[in-house]
Amino acid sequence: MAELESPTRISKYANCSPSCYVISFVYLDRFTQQQSAICINSFCVHRLLITSVMIAAKFMDDGYYNNVYYAKVGGISTTEMNFLEVDFLFGLGFQLNVNPTTFSNYFSYLQHELFLLHPPLISSSNKSKSRSRTTNLMQYEDDQQQQQEVVAV
Repeated sequence: MAELESPTRISKYANCSPSCYVISFVYLDRFTQQQSAICINSFCVHRLLITSVMIAAKFMDDGYYNNVYYAKVGGISTTEMNFLEVDFLFGLGFQLNVNPTTFSNYFSYLQHELFLLHPPLISSSNKSKSRSRTTNLMQYEDDQQQQQEVVAV
């Protein structure tokens, strides 16, 4: 599956809420930070994308598809989709909650990146001076701290 085809196909057929894509990005960021030994390349990135979107949809949306459907969307077998889901969840330590501040930060980051890819046609003078390639938005520590506080209560 071509690199650019996969995200387009996922967004076309996953039919999840817009917030799922933001949550999916949070999950991907968390996963790559917690599993830094995993090499992400063109051979596995679409598997990570479909898995994170599927998990976000299952966690966030009232209605979602089964693993068979997501496997077809991702162009992989159902067995592999099942394994990827379990591996991804364990890789995240089952930490699926995202606090509103973290969601807002990631949403703003994605919105900014989208703006850089597709600037408005009105004026080119409003272009950003620099483009950050890192996601130093991580409020993940805040998420963990809040979860620990909830557990302590």
